This record gives sequence, structure tokens and C-alpha cells, in this order.
Amino acid sequence: MKNYYSLHSLIGWCLFIIALIVYTLTLEPTVSFWDSGEFIASSYKLQIPHPPGAPLFLLIARMFSLLALGNLESIGFWVNMVSAVSSAATVTFLYWIIVMLGRKTIYSKNEALLSTAGIIGSLSFAFSDSFWFSASETEVYALSTFFISIVVWAILKMDNETDLKIESKWILLIAYLMGLSIGVHPMSLLAIPTLVYTMYFKRKPFSIKGLAISSCIGLGLTLFMMYGFRLGLIGMIKKFELLFINGFGLPFYTGFVFFTIAFTLIIGYGIVYSVKRNNHSLNVALLSICFVVIGYSSYTTIVIRSVYNPPIDQNNPEDIPNLINYLDMLQYGTRPLVYGENFTSKIVDYKQGAPIYRKTKDKYEVADHVLEYKYNPSDLGFFPRMYSQSAHHIEGYQQWTGLKKGQSPTFIDNMKFLMAYQVGHMYLRYFFWNFVGREGDFQDAGWLSFWEDASILPKSLTKNKALNNFLFLPLLLGILGFFYHYKNNFKSFTGVFALFIITGLGLVIYLNSPAPEPRERDYIFIGSFYAFSIWVGLGVLAIFSALSKTLSKRYVLPITAIVTLIVPTIMISEGWDDHDRSNRFLTSDIARNHLASCAKNAILFTGGDNDTYPLWYAQEVEGFRTDIRAIVLSYFNAEWYIEQMTRQAYQSKPLPFSLVNENFKRGGLNEYIPFVERNNLKNASIDLKQYLKLIKDSHPALQVGTKNGEKINSLPSKKLTLSIDTDMIKEKQIIPDTILPFLTNQLKISVKGNALHKNDLMVLDLISSNNWERPVYFTYTALHSLSFDISNMVVQEGFTYRLLPIQNPNPEQILVNSDAMYENLITNFQWRETTNPNVYFSDFHKNMMTHTRSNYNQLATTLIEEGELEKAKKTLYSSLETVPDDTIPYDVASINTARLLTQVGEKEKSLSITKTMVDRVDEELKYYTEHKKNDLPNMQRNFTLLNMLSQVIRESGYLDEASKAENKLKVYYDRINEI
Repeated sequence: MKNYYSLHSLIGWCLFIIALIVYTLTLEPTVSFWDSGEFIASSYKLQIPHPPGAPLFLLIARMFSLLALGNLESIGFWVNMVSAVSSAATVTFLYWIIVMLGRKTIYSKNEALLSTAGIIGSLSFAFSDSFWFSASETEVYALSTFFISIVVWAILKMDNETDLKIESKWILLIAYLMGLSIGVHPMSLLAIPTLVYTMYFKRKPFSIKGLAISSCIGLGLTLFMMYGFRLGLIGMIKKFELLFINGFGLPFYTGFVFFTIAFTLIIGYGIVYSVKRNNHSLNVALLSICFVVIGYSSYTTIVIRSVYNPPIDQNNPEDIPNLINYLDMLQYGTRPLVYGENFTSKIVDYKQGAPIYRKTKDKYEVADHVLEYKYNPSDLGFFPRMYSQSAHHIEGYQQWTGLKKGQSPTFIDNMKFLMAYQVGHMYLRYFFWNFVGREGDFQDAGWLSFWEDASILPKSLTKNKALNNFLFLPLLLGILGFFYHYKNNFKSFTGVFALFIITGLGLVIYLNSPAPEPRERDYIFIGSFYAFSIWVGLGVLAIFSALSKTLSKRYVLPITAIVTLIVPTIMISEGWDDHDRSNRFLTSDIARNHLASCAKNAILFTGGDNDTYPLWYAQEVEGFRTDIRAIVLSYFNAEWYIEQMTRQAYQSKPLPFSLVNENFKRGGLNEYIPFVERNNLKNASIDLKQYLKLIKDSHPALQVGTKNGEKINSLPSKKLTLSIDTDMIKEKQIIPDTILPFLTNQLKISVKGNALHKNDLMVLDLISSNNWERPVYFTYTALHSLSFDISNMVVQEGFTYRLLPIQNPNPEQILVNSDAMYENLITNFQWRETTNPNVYFSDFHKNMMTHTRSNYNQLATTLIEEGELEKAKKTLYSSLETVPDDTIPYDVASINTARLLTQVGEKEKSLSITKTMVDRVDEELKYYTEHKKNDLPNMQRNFTLLNMLSQVIRESGYLDEASKAENKLKVYYDRINEI
């Protein structure tokens, strides 16, 4: 037996090496989009990422970053390696798990068969779409899946033990691992039901009643660990902290110290008591609590590092009240699960909920309260699935259920949405991606069935590297393993089934996802895909069992191995090209180019995650343009974030605000500033500086009452003005000569809606108090996220828009500083590997590059208007060289490129682009009108493109080609109308 254990250990480590090689070869060499930039920057300098944090992940990633040996540009690679290594280790533990479960299932010592099953199952998971994706970038999900894997492995090792003392040691290890895992992601806590089932079947004979009780205990323990322990423990510390500081007047953290000592003494006494009484169960329970707490203690690093006020210090969790808000993810709100409102429910009242505390000089004071809305009781319902009142979510709900505008959803409608969208679109679609195949990498791509005729697909789809077809083989093998496991060992089957359900459909119910999501969320369900991969491995046993009935024993195992090895082989061969991120630097380059677009010591407002996190990476990790202060517009609503902006950050000085803490503190007068028209100011403008002075002084003239009797400031007019010292502006020479005629002595700012938010107020204050000393820029997203319109006051200088004291008479056409933008796009910008056709650029990356092409077009348009035709021609050809068709296929921006090429005399190049696009659009329209008649949006999109292309061709003078395109238009117009 010892030799067999050595064999499986060796194979497990060989699989680790194989997986690690694959993941390293396909690893992204630097930052990727979404949370990656934030996590790399936070781990490199041990800063505070978004709630609920991942302190253990950051500590591990920090150690990996040291392997860069001071090479700043390779830090991203080494932090990404955390995911690669932990994913490879997950594959190893999965192999050992399948072997152990297989041994329980076949009740024999056919170790060669068990090894085959383990290899097939673990490699199938290793090369599955979602897991491979997570293994190649910096995110918490790869390390979190590793914790699930090692916890399940430890559960099975515990189950194999007959010695009570050794079994108890395994339980303590499991407790410690679960405590540690909270510092990465609490996903491994979802393995608790598997632990409960395992212990039940080990100690009790099977019964329906026993299974039901075990299910309730497992679910109860999971909820307790997720909320009662993870939040409850900090909640208890918070109560002691408030009592000792606010009640007894003691120094900060005294309550925490007292609770820690008291908790240690109580648990210690309990352990001693259990030993004296020889109460083994109590002893193990108390020790398990200790080990969970020890693992959970990684969160102390969040508080410690936050006290030092690093540049990235999200939510500022440097005290216990703030820490519990951080863990509870208070800023993200709540969603109803069992009973509550639907999206048409009317709010009839609201009340103050739990207090939110602020740390002052010597105590904690109530800064605000959680707002609890009260809905009309008749509008509440059981199991609401459609609850968000966001406009685009309401539109999504209606699209998925067929509800009419203003129609309230019934229970049946909620169930329809649950099954069609939440289960079907947001879980089963991802499940089939991993075990059946995938249509492509475009948003909402479906799964690919083997019976679809690939010959009818347009080249735009067949060339999509994420078009993967596994011929249903992983799914079929997993289904065989599912039934084989159920039939041959129901006890161990229940544990795997519990993990599969709770990390799959259980999360679907719990997350209650709205429609649409801003990105694909398949990474959420990796635990479920992991569990199914166990059955993929056990499916090998099912095939072996079936073949044993017809073939000679001599040939059964080799044939089984050959047949089942097809599964991971087809998965790696199909998935390699769309998971190979090597030599892809696009995210980093886009971030650097945004920063390079700004003048020295600039202030840059950013929008969402992809606007912001890559910039953090560029500044915090690579040290690029640390003179720029990047401000996340949505964070500018938060008191803690505004306070951070008043501190020095590297080369960036504190921001010049006229407003003080009293004006932007949480729960103050300026959280929400509604427009309340005054008769004496009807259609009049108000001076911005004077208005800000009234805000600063909390002047009663601005204040209006709310429903709950509190006072807030108001906005008396939607028109704001800011006087400009034109002589000073000319002296500073901040406006280029071509735009100087638009200089104005008074900026006129119009509020779009019926209110300002705190972030809008702080932007206005910064514009006013900055007095044009530091350049102020906006990304495209941030510019269009403001509640007031400044589009006629900005000038494009690259990827960013600079605010200047100008009045653009035609705000629909953005002004361009052609000299600065030409210098940036042609000389200063960095583009690596964008011309390499072997580099994988996903559909998301291609959409990002559409904006890049549009920026080149914008510059070329301005240069043509200024008579600089040669520079315009060079700009257009630079665009074609930087973003070539063979790496990023022509898109809607390319149509304008073709039009501009005609204007600079490059008609043949223009025709080459348009003819290529016409052929592609024609092919797609033929496909959709003949084979995808339910996909009207894609038909309309391509029809619009064809219409635009025909116009450009006609403008260029190629009338015969234009007529051909127009004839195609007529054909497809008739087809679409028939559909």
C-alpha cells in the first residue's frame, strides 16, 4: 500500500508540473483588465483593495513579487504566478481526491485504473475554460479554488482514518484551512456541507431523516460561518470597542485588546475543562474555533496597513467599526432573497437603520445610519428575483420575461427569470462552456453543440479563437461518472453532490443576479465545475466497468485510457489559443497611454474599474507618471476617499479644496443636493464660487427639509458660472493658439438632471479652487458620468480630455489640441505586440481598440480641417499600423478611417478597407438571415454597417463598387422585413 501511495504522490506532483508549465506558458505577462491591476498594486505594497479584502492573498502575492528582483515591469508576471501555482496545486489535489473517491467506489486495489481516472479528471478540470482563465491572471479565485480542493482532500483523509486522535487532527487542519481561506475568499466555506455529510455517514447508518438533519446542519453551519462567525466575531469586538472608548473614555483599540484577552481566556479555560472532563467532542470543537480564528487573523493586516494610510486604502478600515463595514461590503447594498420587493415596488417611507461610526480625535461618533426603505406591503412578494430599480436592469428584466412597461412581475414571472436568466444564462451556459464548448469570446456568447455545421459559420466566428468545440465528451464522461458514483457509493456521492449544488445552483439563488451583468461571471461557479470534474474522472471507472463485460481483461484498461484521454486532449488543443495570454501587454499599454496623455502634475478623473485599476498598476507598480493624481469619480462620494486626496501621494501634491471635512463628511448636508428652484432665481445663473462659499458656511438659505426632518443643502439653479481671468490664462499659455479664439471670461456650467451628488460638488470645488494651476483631465467614461455638462469646455490631447476655460460653440464636436495629440499618438504612446497576429486579443480587447482607432480618426479629422493633410495621412497610416486588421479586425471606426483616407487622397487604400468589410458584413448577414433568424440585433447591426460602407464607397468615387453594396442592401432589407 505504501508503494501505491508513493506512486499517486509522484503522479500528483507530475500533474502539478504539467499544469504549471501550461499556465506559465499562457500567463499574462503583466496586468489584465478588471480587478487585476488593483490586486497587483495592493499586494506589491500591501495596500487595501476593495471590500471585503483578501489579506492572505495579498501577503502571498507580496512574497511572489519579490521574485521580480527589482525589475518593476516583471512584478505583474510574478504576482500572476500566484494564480498559476495555486491552480497547478489544485489540479494535484483534485487528482488525489479522485483516486480516494475511486477507491471507495470500486472497492478494489486497481491502482492503475484509479490513476487513469485521476489523471483524466484532473487534467479535464485543468484545461476547462473558466479555471484556465483564472489561472492566468491576478485574481482571488484561483487561490480560493485551491483552498476548496485542499479542504475536500483533508475531509477525505479524515474519513479514511479509524484512529479518533488522528481524525481529530484532520478536523483541526480543516478548521485552520477554512479560517485561512476567509483571507482569500470565503468560497471554501461552501465545503462545510461536504464535511457534515462525510462525518454523518462515517458515524451513522443511512436514513432519510438523518440525511435531512445533516443537510440542515450543513447549511446552518455554512450560514453561521459566513455571517455569524465572519461578521459576528468582529461585531462583538465592535461592541466592546464602542463601550470602552465611548463609554469608559479609554484609548482606541482597548476594547479589541480586552475582547482578545477575554476570548483567549474563555476558550483556554474551556479547552482545559474539556481535557479534565475527558470530553473529546468539546475539546475538538473549541480547538477548531481556535484554529479558525488563527486563520482568520490575517485580517489584522488590513487594519495595520490602513493605519499607515497607503495611497490605495479603500474604505479606510483602520478601526473596528470601519472594518466591519468593510467586511460586510456595506457600500454594495443588499438584495432580497426569500421575501421582498420587486423592481416595480413603490417606496412609501424610509427609516434610519444601524448607525455608521466615524473615528474622531478621542471617540467614535455616529456619522450616518444605514438607510432602510419601506415598501408598500402589497408590492412585496415571495422569492423576488427581479428587484433592481436601475433603468438598464428593468429593461433586462423585461427582455427576459416579456413583461410590458409598467407591468409588475408575478411569482411565475420571477420563476421564469430565475430559470431562463439566472440558471440558464448565468450558470448552465457557463457550465456548458466548460464541458461542451463555446461560441466565442463575445459578451453573452452561447455554448457550442457538436451538431452545429461549422461550414455555415461566417469567418468572423470561425476565426474567433474562443470558438471551442469539445464534442460533448467532457459532459458525457461526467454524466457517466455522476451515475456511476451515485450507484456504487451513495455516501461519498452526497458529499460531492452537495459541493456541486451549493457552489452552483446555491450561489445562483444567493447572488440573485440582475440582468444584464457588466461582464461574464463564470469564475463565480468554478467550485461547481470543480465538483463535476470529479465525476469526469469517475466516468473513467464507468467506461472501464462497461468495457470489462465485453473485452478481455488484458485490453480493457489500455482501451479505457486511450478513449478517455481524448477528453483532456481535445480540451487543451481547443482551449490553448484563447487562453494563451503570453506577449499580451495591451491593458498595461492603454493605462500608460492614458497617463502619457496628461501634462505634468495633472489631475485625472477616471470612471469604472477598467478606467482605474490598470492606471493604479502603472503608477504603483511600474512607477510611471506618479506626478499625476488619478481620482476615481465614483469614490469621490466617500468621505474617506476625499480625505485621501488631501494628502501627498508620491510626486502629487494634496488637492486644493476650498471645502473642509465638515462639508464632505458622511451624513452631512451634501450627500445629495436636490435642485429646488427659487422664484427670484428662475432661469438665472448663480456664481459657482459664491455658491461654494455658502456650502462651506452651511448657510441656512440653501437648506431644505427632508421627510425624516433632517436638513440638506439644495441647488437653487441649474446654471452655474465661473469667472475667468483671461489675462492670467494668456500669461500661463495653457491654451494652444488654434483654440485660443474660444477663450471665455465666464464658464457656463449646466446641471443635467435634478440634483448634484457629493462627487459632483467636489469636482466643482476642485475646478473652482484649482484656479487653473494644475491641469485637469477626464477619461471618456468620467466625462460622461458627471451630473453637469462640461463637454464644451474640454480639449482632447490623446486618450484624455483636458478642461480649459473655453466655450466650444459646437460641443457635439470635441475640440482637439492637434499638436499635443499628434505628439502623444505618434511619438509618446507605447504599443507592444499589437501587430503580432499570434497574440490573442479577446472581443473585449478588440472593443477597447475601437476607441483607439476612433482617437486616431479624431486627430486626423482635426488635421484635415487645419489643412495639415500630410500629418493627417501619417496619422491614419499610423492607426492602420498600430491596430492592423490581421490582429484586430476592421470595425465601425474603420469605416470613418476609410472616409478620411479618401479625403487625404488615399482612395485605393480606402477602397481596400471598405471592400474587405463589405465581404465580411455580407457573409454575416447571409448567416444571420438564413440560419439565425431570431438574432435581430446582429442583423440590424450588420445592415447598418453595410449601409455606411456603401455611402463611403460612393463618396470615394467607386460607383460600380457602391452599386454592388447597395444591391446587397436591398436584398437584405427585404429578408429582414420578411423575418
